[in-house]
Amino acid sequence: MLITWSIFYVIIPNTTSNTTTNNNNGIDPFNTNNSLDNKIHIVILFDGDRGLQYLNSLLKSIFYHQNGRFRCDLKACCLSNFCDRFMNDCQTVMNNVSTTYTTVFHFLITSISSNSQLLNLMNTWKLHNMEYHFYSCGNHLSIGIGLEQNPHFQEVMTKLESNWKGYGYNNGVLLLHLSKLRSTNWNNLWLSITIRAIKRQGYLITGEQDILNLILFEFKYILYEIPCEWNIQLSAGSDVQRCPVSWLTYAELKKRNYTTIVKQPKLIHINHHIKPDYIKAKYIPTEYIDQSDIILKLNSNDVDT
Repeated sequence: MLITWSIFYVIIPNTTSNTTTNNNNGIDPFNTNNSLDNKIHIVILFDGDRGLQYLNSLLKSIFYHQNGRFRCDLKACCLSNFCDRFMNDCQTVMNNVSTTYTTVFHFLITSISSNSQLLNLMNTWKLHNMEYHFYSCGNHLSIGIGLEQNPHFQEVMTKLESNWKGYGYNNGVLLLHLSKLRSTNWNNLWLSITIRAIKRQGYLITGEQDILNLILFEFKYILYEIPCEWNIQLSAGSDVQRCPVSWLTYAELKKRNYTTIVKQPKLIHINHHIKPDYIKAKYIPTEYIDQSDIILKLNSNDVDT
């Protein structure tokens, strides 16, 4: 079925065979491990905020007559004696539909705000015997940022997001695709995430970096991850293994035939309270640096100003 606000596609359970439904490449488009026999899969292309209103009507139409989702004993929800007549005639069929098949929704999202609205709708209704998955649709890469190299930041983010996982991102180097961000409800998104974070903790430990990470945690499909060598962080607590680079010159690397082993730093981010001018550099002759040493970056007291 093709409708104006989305593409609506249904895969019904296979009642005659135990084989899994495959696409042209021989791969199950939803789950390569589980059969589709006991599930109804519904795929919807969700484009724009207005689609949320249509989705409300669509879901109600799908679940209206399923036993356990709609209470026919509530006469205020029915017109005339429709419920009584329907229940008497189709009770067996309704029970089979609601108890045998799980309904699985696959939402193809084309806007940032639609993702949070759909998630809020699903969590509010809390329908039983239903699954839902979200997928990004289209090129929405809007924010370029590199991995955080200080392990302490993970502790910072777990206080703001209980389900937090991963290193997080450091905004010492930040790329913004302004035209894409302006085409979204970016201001409201930023303010809502900020208010939520402030209410939870009362303050932001790393300022706007906290907010950026919360946004990227929720909307991963707008993220472009910058290679770590473009944001080498020289704070005392940074983990050298998160971005191993060689500090030797290209000529020295070539002489030692190390060019294929490690990367060279492109941009250095000195995110430390102590200014580099006050740090005493300690020169190490290259003849004393062996192969194992070049995979480690400088400590904070080895910065050459």
